[in-house]
Amino acid sequence: MEKFEKSFSPKQDLDFRREAWKHIVDNVEHHEREKSLAETEVIRDADNRTSQIIKSYGIQAISVTPDIVHLIKAESWIDGHAFFSREQGLFIRETQECDQLSMPLVHEMFHYKGVNYLPVPLTEAIIERLTAQALNLENKNLSGSQVFSGIYTYPDFRLILDGLLSLIKSRTPEGATNDFHSFSFFARAHLAGSTGQLEFLNKIFGPGTLDGLLKLNDDPDSLSSFVKNL
Repeated sequence: MEKFEKSFSPKQDLDFRREAWKHIVDNVEHHEREKSLAETEVIRDADNRTSQIIKSYGIQAISVTPDIVHLIKAESWIDGHAFFSREQGLFIRETQECDQLSMPLVHEMFHYKGVNYLPVPLTEAIIERLTAQALNLENKNLSGSQVFSGIYTYPDFRLILDGLLSLIKSRTPEGATNDFHSFSFFARAHLAGSTGQLEFLNKIFGPGTLDGLLKLNDDPDSLSSFVKNL
């Protein structure tokens, strides 16, 4: 079976959802609807916003054109808001209000334009902060777990990232770093797949810290325990 990437904490059994998504992808012409001109503009805006953020981290961004995005009819959808297949594009649940497409589109484009090598909870937390930056929803202090709300925003994952960034700041000599600067290493690690960006963790928390982070299971409890034990 083709490997599908997810961008939403599952409600249904993962194997069931993979089978359902595979059916949607294999028969997309029966589940997709035509985009309106307004929806096409929202897609272009999301592509532009995500590319601008990615370039601000010194990384070249790929483009996601409207033809890569598939709006799936509500009656065909399983749960969550979006998923992507590296080969076949982004699949977004249709909405009645065009402006409701922006957040899932931007979030999913950061998945699609990134590398997704890091543990899933950390990847989602990084992408949510990037999403807040792209949509001008975030302050420049911590990752703003309460700055933007809604079911799509992984608040627990972002709180764990907040804790990790706070620890980095507290263990680093005064003036050597700040939270926003620390986050940029995590952003580049996701966007470019360059985990070497995070080698500084070994200097702050001791040898083997980065390897321990990369070996975490893809569940929030493992990431939370890892951060608490630093």
